[in-house]
Amino acid sequence: FRSAVILVDMQGHSLEMAADMLEVPIGTVKSRVFRGRRILASNLGNLSNPSATPRDDP
Repeated sequence: FRSAVILVDMQGHSLEMAADMLEVPIGTVKSRVFRGRRILASNLGNLSNPSATPRDDP
C-alpha cells in the first residue's frame, strides 16, 4: 500500500501514472490507495489519543 499512497498522495501522480509505474491495473492502485489511506488514518488517530501511547513517568 505504501508505494501507491506515496506516488498518488505525496508525489502527486495520477492513478493512471501510478499504475504504469507500479506495472499493475488501475483498479489495483485505487484499492491500494484506499486501504493505505485507511491504515494511515488509523495509525495517525492513535497518536491523537494520549491514553493509547506509552508515557515516560518521572
